[in-house]
Amino acid sequence: MGGITREMDVRTSILIQPIGYVEEFILEELVQLISESIEADVILSSTRLPPNLALYDWNRGQYKGELVLDWINKITSNYSFDRILGICGFDAYAGNLNFIFGIASMYTGKCLVFLHRLRSEHRLYVQRTLKESLHELGHTFGLHHCVNKRCVMSFSNSIIEVDRKEARFCRVCAERASRRGLVLKEPAILET
Repeated sequence: MGGITREMDVRTSILIQPIGYVEEFILEELVQLISESIEADVILSSTRLPPNLALYDWNRGQYKGELVLDWINKITSNYSFDRILGICGFDAYAGNLNFIFGIASMYTGKCLVFLHRLRSEHRLYVQRTLKESLHELGHTFGLHHCVNKRCVMSFSNSIIEVDRKEARFCRVCAERASRRGLVLKEPAILET
């Protein structure tokens, strides 16, 4: 296995920050599932942030993803967590894309997942949210999109592509993640 699952002296800390209406079961299951995938202390924020309406595009009926990420960067700048994963109960877009499932900054260690288009029946909803959360957290560690369609780091332009990939990293991405300080547990790595 090499350095993929090596223990680190200091564990990564990840804060899950709900923004807008987010179902409690999604948050609770995310804490558990991310903890089972990554060597990290995963903490659920006790604060539920209301979305900032100044970042809403009234013509499109969506939030501007980049602006929401900038806003989170500002309001959490004094937090002591290594990574912040915002779980947003609303729809967003970025650039020329009609919508986005998530957005991240490797420079600030902050990322967002937008639930609006991921919602479905319970099990599928949880899996979609986990995949996009792992994907965006991977970006905060400097991982790029992967050509392996099963890898969680593959780009998803549709919900079909989200459903096709797994909530696991391919060996190439796992090795890169390890070199960048993202220590994965065995269940989070694809077999082949």
